[in-house]
Amino acid sequence: MKWEEVENTPNVVTGNVSIKTYHVKFLFDSITMHLFISTRLVKILGLLSASDPALLNIALPDGKAVHCKELYIDCPIQIQGHNFLADLYGFDLTKFDVILGIDWLSKHEVHIDCLKRKISLRGPNGGRVVHKGKPLKRGVKLI
Repeated sequence: MKWEEVENTPNVVTGNVSIKTYHVKFLFDSITMHLFISTRLVKILGLLSASDPALLNIALPDGKAVHCKELYIDCPIQIQGHNFLADLYGFDLTKFDVILGIDWLSKHEVHIDCLKRKISLRGPNGGRVVHKGKPLKRGVKLI
């Protein structure tokens, strides 16, 4: 599935936000427990992993196991001009630069509105921050 196809999936909210002023493609994922950053983006940003190696084992849908060995602590994520921190595991992502899972979504009291393609989260000052993803392209619907 291509990025454009993912953006047009009605039950996900994606977005373009920033890490260290670099615009990245995000997936706000209410199914995934952990948070991930693409190994490609890690190299671009020059991020350094935690001094103690982290190990996270992931079972993929095809049954294969993947080991994430690098953890990047307190990565600054900027959404609508507000800074948030995230601890991200390095992973070979292809369609997204970052996936924010349940742990992060819960911590920031995120509300996902798939129909309106937006998220609302508790900002650093306690107020609500709203991020709108791209609207769905209108087209012919099959029944």
